[in-house]
Amino acid sequence: MLTANRDYFCMHNCYIIVLQQSCQIILPRTYITAVNDGVLRALIDKIKCRDDVFYALIHLGYVAYDIQHVRLYIPNKEVMGQIIAAIEGSNLDTIKESLKLSEQALDAVLNLDEEKVAEIVEKNHQDLTSAFSYDYEKSLSYVVHSTFVASYDRYFKAKRELPMGKGFADLVYLPEIKNNKETPTIVVELKWDQDAKTAIDQIKEKRYCEGLLDHTDNILMVGINYDKKTKKHTCKIEQYRLN
Repeated sequence: MLTANRDYFCMHNCYIIVLQQSCQIILPRTYITAVNDGVLRALIDKIKCRDDVFYALIHLGYVAYDIQHVRLYIPNKEVMGQIIAAIEGSNLDTIKESLKLSEQALDAVLNLDEEKVAEIVEKNHQDLTSAFSYDYEKSLSYVVHSTFVASYDRYFKAKRELPMGKGFADLVYLPEIKNNKETPTIVVELKWDQDAKTAIDQIKEKRYCEGLLDHTDNILMVGINYDKKTKKHTCKIEQYRLN
């Protein structure tokens, strides 16, 4: 049986992988070879470090390991749902609060509430990013993806840098049900030291949405900008309309 601290450590590391979609890490080969139940139980009782946590999670089936790309990832939607449910039913208040904010952010997008989206992205940028990487462009992509992690029960896994139209969309969320009139496809474009309208203009000019019309014409365009000087985030949301 895991102690409370070990339980938190396992769930916290699992949630990091959920947020990032995958986690780049090199594990010792002995960690990814088959083990019997007795060995696994003994290891769980003696977890000492992060790698031990991942070892246990791999063999319990909650996390998969891609040897070729040396990354950990959540293997499927069902396991993702189990992890989220476990977090929601636990006393892991910090992680539960993060999930609650994610649900609020997704609802804000669907309600075209630009200020609320910007507010939550800004909070997550402060909470999830270290001082050393705060101003890196990749950190903004990670933060925005993390902000919408609650999309897992309505959308397929977010597509990053998806080739569409005349370029690559930063993030695309496709509903699981094709031509879903209730749940729009979401196309997110990120900008740095510009403005959120410029992001929306790029989605239009590069014709990203045209590449989605076989899937749906119910599309929301979301532009998010981060101002490095003021540390402020702004958001603009528009419904895509066929010309």
